[in-house]
Amino acid sequence: MDQKPINPETLFKLEDPRKDGARSAEQPSNSRVALTHADIATAVDGMVEGGSERVSEQKEPASEQKGIGHVQSQTQGVAKQVQTAAIKAQLLAALPAERVMKQQIEGVLSHQIDHLMKSAKKAEKRDDYFELNRIVALIRSLKDTLADLAYATYEMLKNLWLKVVHGLE
Repeated sequence: MDQKPINPETLFKLEDPRKDGARSAEQPSNSRVALTHADIATAVDGMVEGGSERVSEQKEPASEQKGIGHVQSQTQGVAKQVQTAAIKAQLLAALPAERVMKQQIEGVLSHQIDHLMKSAKKAEKRDDYFELNRIVALIRSLKDTLADLAYATYEMLKNLWLKVVHGLE
């Protein structure tokens, strides 16, 4: 399991230019390093002796720690989903009238539009056109939602009410 020190001579074999006599036209004259695939393979095998086992052994403790955190975050995510589902079930059990739902949705959306309009004025004063563009797109989206509210079905109204008024998906 101990790793052998890397011998640079096993990676690169230096050619003696006097050994072959004249150089061939294929080999560059300024290159003194000649590598073959076999030389590289043996050098890599020497460096990574038992490589796949050793690498996985080194990574296991880190992956186990990440796994624990991942399991905790999954558990928290599942708990939040269960809690959200329970709140949604309670809200659906006690739905207000259609007219009241529309009024609540309109109130929340108009409040958000007013807030965004103020932010747009500030962005315009700062000459922050990127932010202004983003804000105007949000305002248009909210106004489209308000327009869709006039022709919304009861199911769509229910879903909008849960999403906009209570923040549930």
